[in-house]
Amino acid sequence: MKKLALAPLLLALALLLTACGVGGAVASRLVQGNLDAIYFGEPGEDYFELVNATPEDIEETYQQGMEVEAQTFAYYYSVDYLPDDLLAEIADMYKQIYQSAKYEVGTASELSDGSYAVPVTVYPLNILELVNERGAEYTEAYNAQFTDGQIASMTEEEYMEYDAGWARTIVQCCLDCIPDMDYMEPESLVIQVAQDSDGYWRMNEDDFAAFDAAVIYYP
Repeated sequence: MKKLALAPLLLALALLLTACGVGGAVASRLVQGNLDAIYFGEPGEDYFELVNATPEDIEETYQQGMEVEAQTFAYYYSVDYLPDDLLAEIADMYKQIYQSAKYEVGTASELSDGSYAVPVTVYPLNILELVNERGAEYTEAYNAQFTDGQIASMTEEEYMEYDAGWARTIVQCCLDCIPDMDYMEPESLVIQVAQDSDGYWRMNEDDFAAFDAAVIYYP
């Protein structure tokens, strides 16, 4: 399952320091703060001493991240329409799920090119595995209200309403599964922190994408 990109969110989560001002501890703190900002919306007060961002930037980044997750959810479960109210509901669901996100950031090591390799361990959440196991009961009950002929003859407005009901049915299944979700076997990854042409120290986008794809397991 390829998730939608969160890379644009990293633009606000960058560290502006001269090369001599960066060390392994700072690189690790940048990664820890970035991840905490994206998944919890709470990077810690000392984080703002490092990055070119304000608390308002972090809140906006956090909300955007949850909306990207909502779009991924819609794609994964074949939701055709995603109006603002439904987008907000799904984003709020992901906020609840990510309160259980679990990862550990290790000590960075400097590479030969002056960048830093930051080891991270992530414990994937199995909630969507639970949803896929239990979801048929929910979706079959929802679809039992309609015949194929009724669905085929729906106007666009009627289909949008049907589609939203389908999405909310799966959302409800997700919410019901939250108390039972658990962690899967941990995965060990590395996130590189390097200085770009503008002098900002950033997490490598591909490394972050690999990490993000592991936080919630998509069967």
